[in-house]
This record gives sequence, C-alpha cells and structure tokens, in this order.
Amino acid sequence: EGDNAALLALVPDAALFVGDYDNEAADIPRTIAKLHGALPVASIMGNHDAWYLSKLIARERMALDSASSSASSLAPGAQPRLGESAEF
Repeated sequence: EGDNAALLALVPDAALFVGDYDNEAADIPRTIAKLHGALPVASIMGNHDAWYLSKLIARERMALDSASSSASSLAPGAQPRLGESAEF
C-alpha cells in the first residue's frame, strides 16, 4: 500500500513493471493489480514468475492424470459414479 501511494504521489502517466517479482511472491502482483484504474499499468512476467505458473500447471496435470487413471480402472461398459470422471 505504501509503495502504491508513493508511486501515485509522483503523478506518472503510466507504470511499467518488469518481471521476476520474487519467486512465487503473490503479494507483489496483487499490489500492482490495485493500481489498475488509478493509472495505466503494464506488467511483464519474467522467467521466475513463469516458473510459478508452470508449477501450478504441473499440479493440475497431476490431478487430471489421477482422475484419468481411476476412470480407466472401471470395468468395460461401467459408468462412473457421481463425482467421478471418465475418459470417453
């Protein structure tokens, strides 16, 4: 909050933030997001920010793989129960 106030006190035409916000520190992008509406803001992610995103995607893929393998364990012609998923 203090950083945003200091930036706004400078009365800039716009703000550009470049990546590597600190390896998974979600508070920095949230703080930058609060500036939207007060002035034009552009933000470029760096390779460490993408690392966080790839970690999140990997977790989602693991969950999908797990759901897929449990669905493939169904007997041929069996339907998944409510809450289960299956590949068709």
